[in-house]
Amino acid sequence: MRNLLHANFHRVWKSRIFWGCMALMLLYGLRLVYSLQEALQEGWTQDHPAFLFFTQVWFLLAAWYSSFLSGEYGDGAVRNKLAVGAVRPAIYFADLVTCIAVGLMLCAAFILPNWTLTSFFFGHSDAVNYICSPGQTAVDLLAGALVIVSYSAIFSAVGMNIQHRAAGPVVVILTACVLYLNGLVCDMELALYCQAPEPLKYSRLRLAYDRFFAEWLPGGQGRYYVMHAGSSGKAPVLAAYSLIVIAASTAAGLFLFRRKDLK
Repeated sequence: MRNLLHANFHRVWKSRIFWGCMALMLLYGLRLVYSLQEALQEGWTQDHPAFLFFTQVWFLLAAWYSSFLSGEYGDGAVRNKLAVGAVRPAIYFADLVTCIAVGLMLCAAFILPNWTLTSFFFGHSDAVNYICSPGQTAVDLLAGALVIVSYSAIFSAVGMNIQHRAAGPVVVILTACVLYLNGLVCDMELALYCQAPEPLKYSRLRLAYDRFFAEWLPGGQGRYYVMHAGSSGKAPVLAAYSLIVIAASTAAGLFLFRRKDLK
């Protein structure tokens, strides 16, 4: 397992796509600080852009993982690992851990400059609504990290079981888009349902569908943290949902990978 992780991270450090994604997250974080300054100069009241990295990280993680997956099957890396004695569960978990680590690094590339500069420039501005409780911030960060793990587990379950060099990366990116966009739509529909002066006519099946994508899967959870950063007591519940999704997708992905005919 250690050798597999070492080989994977060696590929990560040499990947131009990885460093390009890191640069984009860094620039996105800095751009939001500049946008916040422009908004305050116009007299607007703004929320702290604490968890806005969720609006971008899902796609960049999928893009990087697609390129990584292309190398795993296209260059014969998986077959080589099997040839030197690595077992399939170790290969699967090494790739999963690598994907999780890259996702967390992408988030850190946004958080470190954005939070530092926002607090430095606007720390005493009454026009910025800040996260007041360090404890709640820590809880939201840990729960947010589970969203990244959930994305990674789903990407691995899908990508590691599609051996075609072109089809696998495309399906991973499409999966990421479906998770995010469907979660976005379901979250908006639930908000309209809760805010309507009179209860909307929703079937129980429709409500269950909307809540599943908005609360259980990472696309909807990421949007929830963007909208309610630091002010929500729902993070422990969402974290529990994430753990269930992580366990289910990892178990399914590993089950299929162990039985896959690697040509």
